Amino acid sequence: MFKALCLGVVLVFVLSGCASVETKGEPALTPTAKNIFIYSSGGGVVAGDVDPAAIGSGRLRFPPTAKNIKLYHDNEVLKWFTIQMSPRANERDAPAHEKYQLIGFPLPGEGRVSFEYALPEITWLPLLTASILDKKTVALRVQAAITMGANQAFEKCNLTLVLNNAMSLQSLSGQTFNLNSFDLFPYRNVMYSLENRNVDY
Repeated sequence: MFKALCLGVVLVFVLSGCASVETKGEPALTPTAKNIFIYSSGGGVVAGDVDPAAIGSGRLRFPPTAKNIKLYHDNEVLKWFTIQMSPRANERDAPAHEKYQLIGFPLPGEGRVSFEYALPEITWLPLLTASILDKKTVALRVQAAITMGANQAFEKCNLTLVLNNAMSLQSLSGQTFNLNSFDLFPYRNVMYSLENRNVDY
């Protein structure tokens, strides 16, 4: 695993079961994020699903910087259009609930609507440190330095960390780390220890 880090592999964070809540009947619904993939080459991908019955008017709220938005219904692409950006979407000091873009689409029938979008403000850097314990042993430590630049909080999430060379949701591969009840708060950086190991040299 440490050799893979030295070769510059990509670490992917998968966050599941985040704490945002769907509210039925709202003019626009902020959908629950279940998975977030964060790539060391920059940015991440947010994914999840929503019950069409909770969407109400057929509009979803996404972060103002969300890009490459994709919607699916029963694995079929769901066409959508951007209705508008909120008036304070580009103001850094505006409250998070006042910064969004509205995505509208024809309401589908029964079945969950799934979504994914790119979010460039969440990034990370892998850190590998080595300490000589004695003439035969080295202590190795792998850490992830996460920069949380998004204005939306993701609380009590289950994380799966994947070492991978490809930025693809369809073909994740490599070593994984499973973390429970993890929080990412707006504009707050996190240093997380992934693994510690003593090796002979």
